Amino acid sequence: EGGNFCSGLDLGMFGAMQAVAASETCEGRKREGLGKIIKVMQATASAATTCHAPVIAAVDGVCFGAGVDIVTACDMVICTKDAKFSVKEVDLAIVADLGTIQRLPLLVNHQIARELIYTGRTFSGEEASAIGLALKAHDSSEDAAKHALNLSKSIAKKSPLTIRGIKKTLTNQLEEGVQQNLDFVRLVNMGQLYSSDLDETFESLTNRRAPDFRKY
Repeated sequence: EGGNFCSGLDLGMFGAMQAVAASETCEGRKREGLGKIIKVMQATASAATTCHAPVIAAVDGVCFGAGVDIVTACDMVICTKDAKFSVKEVDLAIVADLGTIQRLPLLVNHQIARELIYTGRTFSGEEASAIGLALKAHDSSEDAAKHALNLSKSIAKKSPLTIRGIKKTLTNQLEEGVQQNLDFVRLVNMGQLYSSDLDETFESLTNRRAPDFRKY
């Protein structure tokens, strides 16, 4: 409830991170500190995968950036047809590092996943359902919530031990290699997150203009 599922990470947090980074003169310690922050955020976004029970996301309104990281970690996603999804990180000059790059290709066609991650384009709940990101898209938030609740009640009637075993088995299969790649992308962003492109992105957002990146 509340109108939007998740509008993404708080941009103010990045400003605070840059301020902290600027206060550290040692490049090694600066990037080590960044790696620790990313690791904590990765664990938070991946919490649904480590939960012993199935996690169902009911999405209405905006689901951008970190919101997509969260729902791709869930067991199932129910949404409204007019919900809006976007792998928004690319528009902020950030390599998505909280799980979307690792899990979206497990849910949808690889080329579709690449297109959504490379472009950051906004797509509807109806499209999310058509490509396999969502189980079903409903006409209203009430219908979506009802579906999610009924689905959870149906699962709750089963043997808890069996459900936990199924969850562990599915997670073991689907998450194979995910953590390894989360570690990899954390190293990527430790090396390149603090960049002139990131500075240019935030300056362009502040001045409401298109960013002007270096050509290489």
